[in-house]
Amino acid sequence: MDTTTITSLIIIFIIVNGSLLLIGFLIKKYRLSELIIGFNINRDNKEKISALVGNNLMFAGLISFIGESIYFVVRNKISYNYYIIYFLLTILGLLLNIYIKWHEIRKRE
Repeated sequence: MDTTTITSLIIIFIIVNGSLLLIGFLIKKYRLSELIIGFNINRDNKEKISALVGNNLMFAGLISFIGESIYFVVRNKISYNYYIIYFLLTILGLLLNIYIKWHEIRKRE
């Protein structure tokens, strides 16, 4: 990939990571469970679900920032495609974690 493409991808990932951190913080701090798809007011605990989703979104943003920082150090040794795969697997893993823990919270209540 040429330098312009890599720079634009890095800018896109910084915007996405910053958005994940911001949205996760807002959901957790202000208990904005209404923003979460699948949230049922009658069935789910607002505080627990907001904390779960907020923490996971902030963690996803933080892990992706760390991965991006590591990529800057070793960018001449690995392909950018590996970073894209890493980013997508991180998001997929955290979404799966949210789904599993949300299901466990629903079972307990």
